[in-house]
Amino acid sequence: MSQPIILIQARTNSTRFPNKINQLIGSKRMIDHVIDRARKTGLKWMLAHSKDYPKVAEEDVLGRFHAALQAIDPEKDHYDPIVRITADCPMLDSGIVSQVLNTYYSRPAHQPAYVGTGPEWDGLDVEVVSRALLARAHAVAVSPYYREHPTSWIWQCVGGMRIPLEGPALRWSVDDEEGLEFVRQVFERCPLCRTGVPHHTNAAGSIGGTNRHPVFDLHHLERGDLAECLAYDLLMTRTGGPVYVSR
Repeated sequence: MSQPIILIQARTNSTRFPNKINQLIGSKRMIDHVIDRARKTGLKWMLAHSKDYPKVAEEDVLGRFHAALQAIDPEKDHYDPIVRITADCPMLDSGIVSQVLNTYYSRPAHQPAYVGTGPEWDGLDVEVVSRALLARAHAVAVSPYYREHPTSWIWQCVGGMRIPLEGPALRWSVDDEEGLEFVRQVFERCPLCRTGVPHHTNAAGSIGGTNRHPVFDLHHLERGDLAECLAYDLLMTRTGGPVYVSR
């Protein structure tokens, strides 16, 4: 039986902020915070790091994904679908990963095998795509933009589902020094944010339903209790700004 796998897109040669994935946030590197959050989903995960694939150009993220899957699962039938996250999102929410994955499995049969958050989820970005569709993109997508942004060809040429964000757009990814300092302040203020406890989700005031959306002023503890997010005021200072494509 196939099972999903998380691929974490990682490289050190960022255009705007070189080596940002190795910057310290508290006592841990940014990439380690992302890995910790990937572990919280309970899914198998692996890095698609440029240094591990010297025969693939660093800008060819789609090629790295293909090489990583070939290395871990050469029979091409075990790990499917692919959950894509990026290494510059240290505030990744494992609950949103689960929401996107559940939406993928429950989507109508006629829908393309792609579900993702929209661009306004900057810093909580998650995409789920079938292995076959990712392989198709690898085979036919040739432009540098499509190679660097591995699901862009799928979204533009095949289509899929996007999960909208309730409320203003977020800017929680680390694109520059200011973004890094923002995350450091959030983690210093709120230990639940620092340790990756998921934010609460609801639907029209309840915890059930299919149209769940995150409630960022609350964290959902393991035993079901809710706790206040002590950094909520800080989180809301980085909403509504420009949405960037990670580079």
